[in-house]
Amino acid sequence: MIAWIACWFVLTFQSSFAQIEQPQILRRFEYKHSFRTPHLAQRDGTIPFWTVTGDAIASGEQLRLAPSMRSKKGLAWNKRQFVASDHFELEIVFKVTGQGRIGADGLAIWYTAQQGTIGPVFGANDFWTGMGIMLDSFDNDGGKIIRTRSFDHHTDGSSQVLGSCHKDFRNKQFPVHLKVIYLRNVLTVLVSDGVVPTPRYELCIRAENVFLPKAGFFGVSAATGGLADDHDILDFSTFAIFTDPAQLEHAKQQLAQEEKARAEAEFERQQAEFQKEREKYKEQHPEKAKAADQDDASKYYEDAQMRELRQIYEAQAQIYKVMQTMEQKLTDISKQQVVHTSLLQGGACCSTGWSTTSNCYRWIFGS
Repeated sequence: MIAWIACWFVLTFQSSFAQIEQPQILRRFEYKHSFRTPHLAQRDGTIPFWTVTGDAIASGEQLRLAPSMRSKKGLAWNKRQFVASDHFELEIVFKVTGQGRIGADGLAIWYTAQQGTIGPVFGANDFWTGMGIMLDSFDNDGGKIIRTRSFDHHTDGSSQVLGSCHKDFRNKQFPVHLKVIYLRNVLTVLVSDGVVPTPRYELCIRAENVFLPKAGFFGVSAATGGLADDHDILDFSTFAIFTDPAQLEHAKQQLAQEEKARAEAEFERQQAEFQKEREKYKEQHPEKAKAADQDDASKYYEDAQMRELRQIYEAQAQIYKVMQTMEQKLTDISKQQVVHTSLLQGGACCSTGWSTTSNCYRWIFGS
């Protein structure tokens, strides 16, 4: 069965003129809005910066949004708003597999003004503001979808559809790649065929005059019905798109300032916890706490002058040690010289068969 992909919105659309000139495109990977294998989840089954709820199960190799069991729903939603840029690009790698000839129900990729919850629309809630890209593996009406404000399961919600295409993404030999590009109010969706390891993208949807909410949340969801498939996400990569290098530099500075503020807030929090634990320890151990308060803390610290004197003393001690070693070696050499001189003057080598001092001299020095 050929499944279909639909992209639809609940938004107020405005008119604009398409830009003729293509500006320079700069991309930056946003790790706080992404997750990837092989270390997709932590040991406790959580994904950093993401909320996983429902029947979704996260592991190191994949995020299973809905297992191949009837009436299951699961989703994962980013905890942070996407504020890096007004434009973005998503690269999602997924698998939908099942034993049946027909699968159900499908999965969805979201960008919404509010975080999603468990609901009837492919595992997510109904009534939202933003973008939903639906990968429906069970086409209920067998044709186009009608227009409604909320999602109509009997007609697959076609009243809100902005564009659609038919692609076979179930039980493929290799994972399917989906690319979503939102740039200058133009939404482009490309999908691979899953036949070869390297993705071969084909255009699925291109829609103009699309105005998405700023500072939205990314999410993924899936659901099963009377039929069931395994819905697995292997990679969810988010890239911020910049059309001006100055915007990228500004975003970097803003990110650095945010990280600095967050680090300072974390330090203050840990400092407050330390003081709290310290006061608690004093209450539980008053005698030890009193002794600690009376202890002279200055002995554990040294000022700059004391540090300089200590370093001079340590350097002089090292020099004195080296001089002692050299003196000992010179003494040993002097003793050996005295022994050799005594042997030469006293003819000690004559007992070996030599009879003169000169012969003894030649024997000692190998002449």
